[in-house]
Amino acid sequence: MPLCFEQLNRQNEIMLAHLPYQIFLMIISEREDLENAKADGFFFLIHKAHWCKSEDAIQIIERTAQISRDILKEHQNGRLQPDIAGVSQAIKLVSHLLTPTEQYTFANDFYRLTREISKAYLKKPTESENVDKVESDTIARLKDFFYKVQSQNTLKKRLIELPIQIFYLISYANGTSDKKEREVFVKILKEKSWRKSHLARAFFPHTIVLYEGLLKKHEAEQIQYNLVDIQKTMQIVAGVFNNDELRLFRRDLFKLAMEIAKASGGFLGISSVDDKEQEILNKLRGAFRGKAGIRLGKNSE
Repeated sequence: MPLCFEQLNRQNEIMLAHLPYQIFLMIISEREDLENAKADGFFFLIHKAHWCKSEDAIQIIERTAQISRDILKEHQNGRLQPDIAGVSQAIKLVSHLLTPTEQYTFANDFYRLTREISKAYLKKPTESENVDKVESDTIARLKDFFYKVQSQNTLKKRLIELPIQIFYLISYANGTSDKKEREVFVKILKEKSWRKSHLARAFFPHTIVLYEGLLKKHEAEQIQYNLVDIQKTMQIVAGVFNNDELRLFRRDLFKLAMEIAKASGGFLGISSVDDKEQEILNKLRGAFRGKAGIRLGKNSE
């Protein structure tokens, strides 16, 4: 996940940083008094999480370890309790930011984490006959969280497709796009100097790598190029990332849109944006801010 904690909004940053510890709380709450649970042992456990294969899982676990003192204080003061809804929400957030392959690796790592916690903490009491069932129910519930939240329509997918949507909205303003316009678009997209946001730097290279496949998806009408879909993507982005990153990303998108519009006319030596393209640019500016826009393009209803 090339999405660093520094770009997330504060709420999501805290939620992800607490995710491994919340999993710990869910598991031990079935067997132990949370007030007396040896939470420091949990941090020793995650410090040697050499079994992690997912960079995303490693990033989250490392952040949890970094704030271990704060978490222990909250635990000791009774301010941390098992939050099943919060665990589900955190896993959904991460899954939304990953491709299906990345989701699977991430899910495997966090399922392994639940097993490691279980082995380290859950000693079978001699007088209980339902211990195994309780343990399996808790872990099965977590496993269900990990593996069922695997949506194909992730935010990552949306961000990779976003430049294609912008390109076709502008290029179709005066009819259809041609090969030369597409070549100019790719050249603009490869230029790194205008990309100031983490999101543009992280995802637009994927757009270039997957370009031919994205064009085929566009031709098959599998990519919606309308203002409403762009608006929806930006609303998701606004709910995930902090204001600084959001502001930089909006600027990058508008720079991209302006360069596409200039190239569309400038390629023939006109070097200007015509009225129809300017109209689209104005509406894109609103869509980048998550505001409603009218549908445009052959994919529109």
